[in-house]
Amino acid sequence: MARMALIADRQRERAADSLRRHFLCGRLTADEFADRVDLALRARTDRELRVALDDLPRPWDPVELAPVARAAGRVAQRVALFCVLASVWVVASVLALVAFLVVLAADASTTGELAVLVVWLGITYAVWRTWHRGATRKPV
Repeated sequence: MARMALIADRQRERAADSLRRHFLCGRLTADEFADRVDLALRARTDRELRVALDDLPRPWDPVELAPVARAAGRVAQRVALFCVLASVWVVASVLALVAFLVVLAADASTTGELAVLVVWLGITYAVWRTWHRGATRKPV
């Protein structure tokens, strides 16, 4: 005999969310959806909860997860790009600051100070453009 386990509110909410997705995909009518959500929210055991989700595709169906996986991949690429660009910008900024301090210590003309500032602004602009160019690309 299968053992029945008590369930938590989070499991009920997850089941209701799953039913909502099935309803939005057209797998359930409004009446079925209302009945099943009511069943899921009143469930006390995992067996009662399974009744509410009976004969529906599992949420880990590869066809349904493909768009989510692609979106997660795009987010991971953006995070990696951000980390690389932030690192480049921080290193360039520190080097520009050191160069600026060297120019100040050498009592150079203001052209040296301006050159360091222009180089730093150029690097900052290049990093900013690279970040925005990656955001406007069309997903494959």
